[in-house]
Amino acid sequence: MQNEPMKKLATKLHLLLILSVGASSGAGTIPASAANPKSVSAVRKDRTHIVKSHEEDDDEDDDDDEEKEQRNQVRESDKKQSVSKDQHPDQALPLTKPPSALPQSFYVDGVYNKMILERVDEAVSKRFYDPVAAKSIWKEALKKQHDSIVNSKTLAELGASMSVAFSSLNSSHCNFVTINDEMYHFLHALFSDFNKRLTKGKVDYVGFVTGTKPYADNQVRYILDGSPAAKAGLQIGDHILKVNGLGYVGYSNFFDTASSNSALTIERDGITKVISIKPEKADLYSAYVKATRKSVTVTTIDGKKIGYVHVWCGGRRSYEALDEIMEEKLGDTDGLILDLRDGYGGNSLTDLDRFYRDPKAYPDFVTVSRDGKKNVSRYYYDKPIVAMINDGSRSGKELVSFSLKRTGRAKLVGTKTAGAVVAGSISPIDEKCTAYIAVLDGTIGGVRLEGVGVTPDVEIENKSLDQSGYERQLEVARETLMEMLKPSR
Repeated sequence: MQNEPMKKLATKLHLLLILSVGASSGAGTIPASAANPKSVSAVRKDRTHIVKSHEEDDDEDDDDDEEKEQRNQVRESDKKQSVSKDQHPDQALPLTKPPSALPQSFYVDGVYNKMILERVDEAVSKRFYDPVAAKSIWKEALKKQHDSIVNSKTLAELGASMSVAFSSLNSSHCNFVTINDEMYHFLHALFSDFNKRLTKGKVDYVGFVTGTKPYADNQVRYILDGSPAAKAGLQIGDHILKVNGLGYVGYSNFFDTASSNSALTIERDGITKVISIKPEKADLYSAYVKATRKSVTVTTIDGKKIGYVHVWCGGRRSYEALDEIMEEKLGDTDGLILDLRDGYGGNSLTDLDRFYRDPKAYPDFVTVSRDGKKNVSRYYYDKPIVAMINDGSRSGKELVSFSLKRTGRAKLVGTKTAGAVVAGSISPIDEKCTAYIAVLDGTIGGVRLEGVGVTPDVEIENKSLDQSGYERQLEVARETLMEMLKPSR
């Protein structure tokens, strides 16, 4: 068993292997033409106040006592028009009415953009794993994008222009993200497990992500289990048109909306409709781990208990959650569907320990209480597994997929993974922007998966890019698992 210091070191290294997605994703960023650009005349000073992180019990119900108390405190603070110390730097307290305009933090000007450009250039030049490309290709790309970057009027425009420059590096884990991007908030929450200075506090959490090809910039790519978006009835493939009457631009649409209903104007199957969503205050990494817990199901098919869990991300808390889920809820199932589609990476090969353990080496541990009640602890899972993958399975999830396929421990169902397997780290630029930079190249088992990915054993595409296509992939995974459970002749 690993000692605690070694476990912490291993987990920290695994965090480098995080999902690399386009900065246009998640409650995503769309072209800023949807908003009326304004100019900011002065560069805002960097904030020195660092918000403390908030550890949450991800296994608690939505309406537990702690969250009720927090909501009551927010309401009282709102009445007094005071500022809560755990709020996001660019957010005020929840409003009783929807905002009538996008927050001022969404807008930028030339002076600010030049400062950001210089800082990003410095970070990439010093940290990108290929020094030759950092000195040549990167510099040339910045020159071409200079005017577009400097003339940006909004964070959406700035992000789009910067992303063109980052794409020239031809590497995953290279993104420019802002407070208008879900990825910004997730990465800061994840990495703050090891560096509290990176925490940004809780944000207005909605639980859906848009964009990244082949999805349109405003098209829902995935929805987290148990999230406000799931409760609202949002579906994969929906196009987000407006939020509270304002054009959809990204996360900025939801600042200051927690605990109040927001109107989403969406288009589904060519029909425009309005649905209501109530964002919640949450640490985004905790929200993803909680979604993994919420995804767990056990269904009985032809007398067989089929377990299912959607692993939405990696990292320490995700590993601990999966381990608990397998021991407490899915350990006695006859087969398992391990859903690795979409979300973020950060997973480690050690996440698979339970699935490779020999029952002889890990015998059941049985305890008996004074009233005669028995409790069985099982530290292995030796039943058949189907792992689901798609082009949103990235980084650490690709390491896991590679291992499962190479050893034959599981059959892979879905589509080829992203081929985004290098190590990334974040470099905060200021209070609104962060550069995500590939800092290490790598191979697994002598194979370089970057740009290659892992192919499934059973291919099934979501050609329609919608909820039905996503669920059809799950149906095929069940069918494949049931075939594996048939007695061998």
